[in-house]
Amino acid sequence: MKIFGYDLTIKFKWLSPPDPDDAIVPFNPSNLRLGRKAPSPKDPRTLRFANYITDLPDPPASVDYGAQVKSWGMLANDQLGDCTCAGILHAIQLWLANNSFFARFTDDDAINLYRKLCGYVPGRPETDQGGIEIDILKAWRKEPIAGCELLAFASVDPRNWEHVKLAHWLSGSLYMGVNLPLSAQKSGLWADTSGIPGEWGGHCMVTSAYNEKRGLCSFFNSKTLTAITWGKEQNMTAAWVAKYCDELWVPITSAWFDKAGRAPNGFDLGALLADVRQVSLTPIN
Repeated sequence: MKIFGYDLTIKFKWLSPPDPDDAIVPFNPSNLRLGRKAPSPKDPRTLRFANYITDLPDPPASVDYGAQVKSWGMLANDQLGDCTCAGILHAIQLWLANNSFFARFTDDDAINLYRKLCGYVPGRPETDQGGIEIDILKAWRKEPIAGCELLAFASVDPRNWEHVKLAHWLSGSLYMGVNLPLSAQKSGLWADTSGIPGEWGGHCMVTSAYNEKRGLCSFFNSKTLTAITWGKEQNMTAAWVAKYCDELWVPITSAWFDKAGRAPNGFDLGALLADVRQVSLTPIN
């Protein structure tokens, strides 16, 4: 199927639906790797999500697209610093699952992608250097990953909670880079903002959900974002995101839309691509 010249045929390995008995990945920081080599360099050509959202509707208070995925997989991020590649595969899982296609990627899939995009060579640990997110996005825009095309992408200000919500609701998943403090080595909600950014290291994750609750007074308000990393969901507060996330990308991909060109949230791909072309939301070469 082609819409506005884009071939939306999805090619990926068909796998059985996730096994509900799959074991939950335990959180043990000594067995985990990071892998964001460095923050993406500043580029004046980078398109800003904030410039193109004047006429979009308000997002709902809570969205959980990740609920459709029952098993994420570690994708070798306990062995290698391949988080920038593992994140892409986790996002593709999410997009497909929300269109009733179930695919699970393996460690080997992630390692092969890491080899291709980041130059990793198995057996040569000196080549395990991680990746840079904007380099991954540029490569993805030029060539589909697992049959999933990246049609466009733009940066989102992680300090603007309303924009974070809107971007996640619109695209299904955001590609995020964080400077993890040592406090992130503790299991549970990431809410402590007293730590030094990057003291643990740089890491890449993809979002799966957000939740905003308003109480009778501001004391009871809560804003949380959920990301997928190390094969599990990780919740973090909006304040934590604002301090430790220094890059956040909204990708528009073919996998988020069904054969009729409609996303699970009701967005129409044809109309979206028309808007994309009108505002020149195109990749950076």
